[in-house]
Amino acid sequence: RSAAAGTQNDSVFFGGLLPPAWYGISTPATETYNGTNFSEVNDMIIPRRAHMGAGLTGNAALAIGGYKDSAPTNPTYTATMDCNVEIWNGTNWADDSQVPVSVRRGAAAGSTESAIVFGTNFNKTETYEWNGSSWSEGGTNHQSRQDVGGGGTQNDAISFGGWPTN
Repeated sequence: RSAAAGTQNDSVFFGGLLPPAWYGISTPATETYNGTNFSEVNDMIIPRRAHMGAGLTGNAALAIGGYKDSAPTNPTYTATMDCNVEIWNGTNWADDSQVPVSVRRGAAAGSTESAIVFGTNFNKTETYEWNGSSWSEGGTNHQSRQDVGGGGTQNDAISFGGWPTN
């Protein structure tokens, strides 16, 4: 239930969950990968899991949405954490924006300036697009699936796998 962005030799991995339970406890952990080694770096602002990651390098990424934990399990709980977006600049995370709806357990593609989210838990056939400053609803041609994988850019993305739903 973690997310990632970047390439094979320049990546960032962030969030996820810690045991013991199936749903565990969300973590803000962030690690970068340089093609050889992982390095622990500054954590996310809000611990999260089941979120999406977009970004073309390990130095520029978006952490999008995620599961809405409850307090006290997640001491940084907010009522809109399932819509929250954080941006990674290679050193630190910053609060960036809000997706207009709750998004989790889907996929994202693109960059910090131009991204897309699709195949999410509640909006399986919807897409949401980021233009670098605001989110808007995109097309509705995505198959009705959640937990999909994906990658690419906003205008040239791929969706695969997932859990078919009605």
